[in-house]
Amino acid sequence: MGEIETHVTTKPDVMSVISHIGPTMCTNKCKSLSGCNGVNFDRHHLTCELLRIHPTTDEMSSKNGSRIAALSSLQPINNPCWPNPCSKNNKCIVSIQNKPFCITTTDHETFMETIHSTNYPAEYPNNDFKSWSFTVENNFQLVLKFTAFNLETNCDFLKIYDKQGGTELYSLTGNYLPDDVWSTDSTFFIQFTTDHSYTFTGFSIDVYKTS
Repeated sequence: MGEIETHVTTKPDVMSVISHIGPTMCTNKCKSLSGCNGVNFDRHHLTCELLRIHPTTDEMSSKNGSRIAALSSLQPINNPCWPNPCSKNNKCIVSIQNKPFCITTTDHETFMETIHSTNYPAEYPNNDFKSWSFTVENNFQLVLKFTAFNLETNCDFLKIYDKQGGTELYSLTGNYLPDDVWSTDSTFFIQFTTDHSYTFTGFSIDVYKTS
């Protein structure tokens, strides 16, 4: 990640780190997370740090392609579907009047199974490793719906790949509940690793296939 320049008087706590994300979505993620009031976006690696800044400031700095900014200095996002006002298994659609409305997706989704970290909802162990592989029929996609997510930030990671040995799509850490993740094709490979230090309650994910 990029560094904060020394003349900027901010003291950020990293709440969560999200990879493979753009600056607009990085800002949106922070706005939907309680306590988040700043972001550090690395444009070279498309990595977003969600921050709790003490004290809040409108100053911005840049170094090595990164930018840290208090949320108050960022442009508001005019999206009535953010954060998602719909219940589980419903999708938010923006009407031509720029109003949100919810549509059910249950008819097109089939529940497959629930995966979770070791011992969930109790704390997972140190030096843990788990992986899952999913494949559905051609012309179907996989959807991951997160119901809980609480990992040690920047130390324990849930990584999602398009297939085993394939391209990394997401590297998730921290305590922010991720949005639904859709496969690019008909496969997912998921890998969970923890280090030797602190442990948390982990995650739970419902896995669906959809046409």
